[in-house]
Formats: sequence, structure tokens, C-alpha cells
Amino acid sequence: MKTKLFSILIALFAVVGINKAQCTKTQAPQTVFGSPGVYTVGLTGVGQYIQVCSNVRLYDTLGSNQRQYYLLPGAELVLKNCFAQFVYMQGNSIVTRFGSGGNNTTIYYETTATVNGTLMVSSTTCAAVSFPTIACSAPTGIKEYSQTDVLSVYPNPANDHVIINNDLATSLTAYITNSIGKTERVVSLNSGKNTVDLYGLNEGIYIINVVDKGNTIARGKIMVVK
Repeated sequence: MKTKLFSILIALFAVVGINKAQCTKTQAPQTVFGSPGVYTVGLTGVGQYIQVCSNVRLYDTLGSNQRQYYLLPGAELVLKNCFAQFVYMQGNSIVTRFGSGGNNTTIYYETTATVNGTLMVSSTTCAAVSFPTIACSAPTGIKEYSQTDVLSVYPNPANDHVIINNDLATSLTAYITNSIGKTERVVSLNSGKNTVDLYGLNEGIYIINVVDKGNTIARGKIMVVK
């Protein structure tokens, strides 16, 4: 009887050890998105450890691979078509996953965290999620959009109009400015395809800044030709 009880206790300790290991990471983050705002992270850096600080919304929508995210309380992460991602979520953080591709996103989260979306996601509730942290400081910058990003812009160069595809399920605002910083257009971008009129703009290079809730999430250039 004692031998059987001892075996059961050993098995229970083993399970506890596994769960603790799943909810605890010892690798320090390599990149930190720290100041309050909305930012976009690009494709580069397979296998990176990324810390997302409180009051930061981070978009990873390029189909990245093998990243591990550490979400502090109040942080928000948006994933699209991502492969083999691991997300460790402390209380009151949020992760949203959408898109028609990608697989094997694994999420470990505290009970007060929120997980939205179910596309090929494995999630485990943890009593506590712990990981090394770095002081939250200014982020590394704003990524320029590409044809595979959350936004696609075409044709480029353009003549009388440009089409902007917004892949997010939320409305955004685009500001088109000229080379000296004057705003030429302010456009609301609904989810899906948006046609933006370029009539009256002179030939040249224009900057498109895309804003979500007052924060720039993408920036790029469009060339207008006549």
C-alpha cells in the first residue's frame, strides 16, 4: 500500500513539474515593445523572444514562425496566419488570432487573461505565468507595410487612385502626406478593399500613415505618376 501511495505521489509531483515548466520560461526577451501604443512587428527574426508591455497592442500579421511572446498585464497581441508560435500571458492580457492559414499556436495563460479566436490554437490555463522581464522602454519603430502585411496598397506607382486592403476586422484611418509633410488626404479604411482617390495630387512620392485609435501601426510610400 505504501509503495503504491509513494508511486502516486511521485506521479503527481511529475505532473506538477511539467505544468510549472510549461507556464514558466527562463529565456530573457530579446525585443521589447514598451511604451503605450500600437505597433507592428515584421517577418524578420525567426525564433525571437518578444516582450509586450502593458498598454501596448502588437500586430504580428505576416505569417511569422517560431516566436515566443511574453505578455505583461494589460498587453494585447494580434496574430494572423502564424506558424509554431508560443504565447505566455499574464493576467488581463489579450491575444487574438485570425486568418485562414498558419498552425500550432500554443498559449499558456492566467485565468484573467483573454484568448480570442480558435484557429489551430492549443491553450492551457496556468495558476501563474512567469518569465524574465526587461524594463519597458520605447519600441524599436514602426514597420513599413508590404503586400503581405495587414495592409496591401496597389497599384504602386499609381495615377488617379490607389486601393488599400485592410485585413483587420476594424476601421482604420490613413493619412497621405506630401514630401514636405503637408496632409493631402485623410481617409477612413473599412475592413476589406478601399479605393482612395488621388485626383489633384501632383507627381511625386507620398507617405501613407495608417492609424488605429490614434497610434500609427503602419507606414509606407506611394508614387503618383501622370
